[in-house]
Amino acid sequence: MVLLATGRDFPDALAGAPAVAGVGPVLLVEPGSIPAATRAELRRLAPRDILVLGGQAAVSDTLVADADEIASIGAARISGQDRMATAATVARAAFDPVVPLAVVAAAEDFPDALAGGALAGARSGAYCSPAGTGCPPRPSRRCGSCRRRASS
Repeated sequence: MVLLATGRDFPDALAGAPAVAGVGPVLLVEPGSIPAATRAELRRLAPRDILVLGGQAAVSDTLVADADEIASIGAARISGQDRMATAATVARAAFDPVVPLAVVAAAEDFPDALAGGALAGARSGAYCSPAGTGCPPRPSRRCGSCRRRASS
């Protein structure tokens, strides 16, 4: 499995990294195209499936269609209404309902999320991004309690 996320902003790539830790890479793309270096790596990896993270503003439908032609099984988009919802959707798609660790970090800046995402990936945990700078009253309602799916 390979995840593609825009290289223009950090939230989608950070949300995806723990989901593919030890399984596959997160590769960066332009909003409307797959750069030559990324395309070369996709050819080398020959992925069965590609998940494209983020909505149409982050990654175009044309790019998703291009990724679909590269993957032997196909490509699909995972997104939400905003960066927090996308992170929650990634966590739900990649993890079962129970997880040993859920890392919650502010969505407005990347340093905490970068450190926390690495921790989540190392411990088979999920990364979630709450609204605002603090944790929501019930984080589990936003990102769920998750466990990495056996099929990952």
